[in-house]
Amino acid sequence: MDSIQIIHMSITMIVAVITVIILINQYRFKKYEWRFTLFDKRYAVYKSAIGFISGIVTWHYYDFLDAAESRQFHLSEYVAFTSATIDTKLLFGDDAHELIKSVSQKAWDSIRYETRISKESDKAQKEQLIRERKVIIDEINATYDTAISIFEKYLKLDKLA
Repeated sequence: MDSIQIIHMSITMIVAVITVIILINQYRFKKYEWRFTLFDKRYAVYKSAIGFISGIVTWHYYDFLDAAESRQFHLSEYVAFTSATIDTKLLFGDDAHELIKSVSQKAWDSIRYETRISKESDKAQKEQLIRERKVIIDEINATYDTAISIFEKYLKLDKLA
């Protein structure tokens, strides 16, 4: 072999090694980029769910001057919550999906109670509806700590897969 062939083979080997190093680094970068993207999507759902749970509990414990205004607030919040958490089943496990589904149903029930309360004229019946609605709100409030622990395990960057 002459020196030109040796140089040609050496250059080919160097280019191949550099190409493999670049490919490995691109793979690692894409893997981490995917993890951060997944984290961002999960965090958005987490933030929406925790904000909604704490917001609906806080809002419902106050007395309202205008029941119609109150209902509209909750309906818009409910729509925003369901829109933000629509991908829960894809982003999290079944435990988070079931939690969101449960909170969503209880929140909807609370909104329906609020509508019935605003239309009720009988004072005794109205007080009964308020007590029933408070039970639902207490159930939503009880899910707060559970929600944090469920979402927490999905928001660890080293555990994203």
